[in-house]
Amino acid sequence: MKKKEDLNYGAIGVFILVCFGIMILMTPYEPITGSAVEDVTGSVTAAEFLSQNMVLAIVVFLIIIMGIIGMVFLVKHQKERQRILSQIPPEKLSAAEEYIKSTIAQGYSKEDVKAALMHQGWQESRVDAMMHHF
Repeated sequence: MKKKEDLNYGAIGVFILVCFGIMILMTPYEPITGSAVEDVTGSVTAAEFLSQNMVLAIVVFLIIIMGIIGMVFLVKHQKERQRILSQIPPEKLSAAEEYIKSTIAQGYSKEDVKAALMHQGWQESRVDAMMHHF
């Protein structure tokens, strides 16, 4: 189902953002020379690197925060859809999902299918929750 995949992709995205941020903040300031012995007299400490690249650090921090907020938003809406779908009897839910699947396969737009289901008496929130899969 797409629900679990959406959640997994979101978690992977946040993980990648965090790793990317850590990588950037840990990157040495001087280019790699390729020598076997490193001259530490000219190296930059992490505090100096952050002070010299504060804008970069802030941007990375904001990207990480936005990723976390996006993940929270995704989980919140996922739980709401699950709550709405759990209120529908399983036989009605499977029949409605089959109807949605077949009408979309016949070439009808999602808006047309939604309008038809609402005309049959389905609540808009339930139709939206069911149509999230398609």
